[in-house]
Amino acid sequence: MSDLSQRVTIVVTSFNRRDDLEVCLRSAIAQQGSPRVLAIDNGSNDGSGAMIREKFPQVELKEIAVNEPLIVIRNKAADWVQTPLIVSIDDDAEFTATDIVAETAKLFDDERVGVVAIPYEDVKVDPGKVRQKKPDSAGQFATSSFTGTAYAMRREIFKDVGGYRDFLVRQGEERDFTLRMFRRGYLALLGDSAIIKHYASPRRNFREIDIYGRRNDVLFIWFFCPMPEMLWHLPGVLAKGVLHGLKKKRLGNNLTGTFKGLADIWRYRGLREPVSRRLYAIYRRLRTEAVPAEELEAVIKDEPKARV
Repeated sequence: MSDLSQRVTIVVTSFNRRDDLEVCLRSAIAQQGSPRVLAIDNGSNDGSGAMIREKFPQVELKEIAVNEPLIVIRNKAADWVQTPLIVSIDDDAEFTATDIVAETAKLFDDERVGVVAIPYEDVKVDPGKVRQKKPDSAGQFATSSFTGTAYAMRREIFKDVGGYRDFLVRQGEERDFTLRMFRRGYLALLGDSAIIKHYASPRRNFREIDIYGRRNDVLFIWFFCPMPEMLWHLPGVLAKGVLHGLKKKRLGNNLTGTFKGLADIWRYRGLREPVSRRLYAIYRRLRTEAVPAEELEAVIKDEPKARV
């Protein structure tokens, strides 16, 4: 097994989940190849920092005095990390095998690859369903986005693209980044390693999830959707927000987020840079099916580069 200590850093950001974090870190330090581990205590008051110092002296610890949005912390982590590759895992998740990082790192031998979505299971939400896994076919397959709980990325490309846009706050920053990354000529691949198990914490702020989710759905269409597709895709997103609110019995949250999105179209009007119709079409395909990486590459190689 090759030494990964100079190539990979596993980053875990945590806020008041000390027990979950301990499980996560044990699985992280057990990874083959000795990748570095960076734990970021994002303003916890439950003794998480003390636990890390006592039980995991080999883990680098960054302590944030006041809790900050996760997007902001992940952007800062890209500055703190010194290795070429970053593996991100949520504090309420764990690696189920010791070779996940090593297997994932191999995919970055291809210089076209900017992100790898690592297979994972939401144990408490959708048990038995594995997401972000490559089909059982030869070759590599692209994805339209990735989930923050389980991914790896090339640090240099993350910074080249401009990182996450922190005004998004939460919900949707990954797909926004991925489409901007496509415009820079890089690929996002589905992984083929063993899975990460995600034990979604019951302590979740569904009001924020709903509001920012709907708001960022609207902004995504405004930023990227070409004409004339936007004429029907934007109304479709607005309708989807209403239906989601009715289904989850949180209509007020979803309407609030939708109206915020419409208002922020004006606020961020200067950031509209629609992608080509070819790229938008294959992006839409990627949302529903795995597409061979070569097909995506054939589209993005001619895509005009957006400003950072």
